[in-house]
Amino acid sequence: MSETKETEKKHDPKKTKFHQPKFHQFIRYATMTLNERDLLKMVIHFWPSGAKNLTKAVINTLAEKIMPYIFSPNTVKLSALPNKNTETTIDILKRQIKYVWQNKNVFASPKMLRELEELKERNASKTKSITKKKKTTETDVRLYGRNLEQRYSGAKNQVAAEKTVKVISSVPLALPPPPQQFDHFSLNQGSLGICYMVAVIVLFKNEFSILAKLKELVKDEKLQEHKVDKTIVQLKDFLDTDYESTSFNKGCLKKNLPKLPKSWQKTVHQTDNATKRSDIVSGGSHTFLLVLIFTKLDAWHDSFKVAFNHAYISDLDVTFGTDGPGPTIYNTPEVSYQSFKNMHEHFELNNEKNISLIEMQFGNIARSQLKVKENKPPVGYYNPFLMVDRMARLPFVRGFLVSVFLPNSNNGHVIAGMVYNENVNGILTKKVVYCNSWGERKECEDSYAVNEELYKDNNNFQITNINFVLRKQNFFKNKIFSSDDEDE
Repeated sequence: MSETKETEKKHDPKKTKFHQPKFHQFIRYATMTLNERDLLKMVIHFWPSGAKNLTKAVINTLAEKIMPYIFSPNTVKLSALPNKNTETTIDILKRQIKYVWQNKNVFASPKMLRELEELKERNASKTKSITKKKKTTETDVRLYGRNLEQRYSGAKNQVAAEKTVKVISSVPLALPPPPQQFDHFSLNQGSLGICYMVAVIVLFKNEFSILAKLKELVKDEKLQEHKVDKTIVQLKDFLDTDYESTSFNKGCLKKNLPKLPKSWQKTVHQTDNATKRSDIVSGGSHTFLLVLIFTKLDAWHDSFKVAFNHAYISDLDVTFGTDGPGPTIYNTPEVSYQSFKNMHEHFELNNEKNISLIEMQFGNIARSQLKVKENKPPVGYYNPFLMVDRMARLPFVRGFLVSVFLPNSNNGHVIAGMVYNENVNGILTKKVVYCNSWGERKECEDSYAVNEELYKDNNNFQITNINFVLRKQNFFKNKIFSSDDEDE
């Protein structure tokens, strides 16, 4: 999971058609557009699976995927470009995509071009594998993906191979009112490396409404004597089993471990072979598990309408002042917050979706700025979890997972977080806490406590990924929660 830095090819801006500002400048000035190399990176990132040429259809697909990340309304005019009064933003973006692609050898480093070829080869191989699998009744496959966009593509094919049938609800469903107090549910992973599963279980237990709705829908389907999708039943059992009496130690039997839906095991456990106990406890992919869960819920029942969004905070995004004589300035927390806020607003304006899974990934410089710090650090040092707190306090956020990693190693950890309203002297205050799976069962703690806990274990831990789960008010087709439960 560690990354190596490679010097990128530089070009003379005077020789290019347009000399435009960097990504961080674009965020601040909506009338400008992306630097050609930054735009090319996004083109490579969103390149449609299996596409060989930049056809009109590919350009349209790329523009639709890139647009939400860099613009708000489609009617914004770009004063940095010609014909600003006659072209819409989407037209300009399509023209820019075509231009940077035709000149990719000028703007792209060898590393960027290799990434494009690897992406196309991997997606072509993955599509071929999934197509072959769909011809049989077996859906237990191994998927690959380095970010949410790629994982979602594979998960969607996986769910289709499971022959998921959409359930259209005809009977109003109701749930009991939410509890007055959050349970602060947490689990101890013991001596086993199963934090990736424990964190997901804790996330859904503390968020509570999605799991409660899933249980209610399964019960309703059974009452109507409908055949319930077996993967959905297995998912419900995985999330809802009582694990609190289980001691997850080295002598724990495989049958006592959390059991994933069968068709997801190879992918989540990161193994190509028959899943063994050693595969389960030696680490797995919580990010793939989240994507599979929400892809399945969205495909199975019309109560779940899920949006997927992803942002990568690159070295260029967080580096300021590199073009001038002044010092280089890094501002990872602010750039990350603004990126998350943009995705958050995009979800808020989307009337077709009621749940969102947002993933944020961080490049090398951003990670170095998100390193855990001692409890009383020197002036200027920053507790990286304060950035997570700030994002989590935005409306709609119900829970999140934070991934930390030790550079140049295979050691990482995942921590579940939750958001709730606490009544302090008659005033509702939004609280953000972290439910770490290290140690005996305890109350979930604030960002300072989890930062210190990680620092004491190893002061080189860095935040590498954050997965946020958002849910809108009036979450389901019929309002079943009171306004006191909502974030707004």
